Amino acid sequence: MRTASFVKRPGQGASTTVWAATATVLDGKAGVHCEDCDVAAATDPDGPTARFAGVNAHACDDNSAERLWALSQDLLARAH
Repeated sequence: MRTASFVKRPGQGASTTVWAATATVLDGKAGVHCEDCDVAAATDPDGPTARFAGVNAHACDDNSAERLWALSQDLLARAH
């Protein structure tokens, strides 16, 4: 695969963020990962495109996200 095929122009790069901010299909869906103006598909961690497309299961683990949030808040509180 050539690197140039993965490079996006600024408008293309911003399009998923704009879509996620306005897409009614995402109403009531928190914590999803998006790419290319859609919800990212689950990846096969051993597949050839796992590092370039989709989302790995560990990134969608709500318990891990909650632990990371709590840890981040704790560390920030200690810094002040």
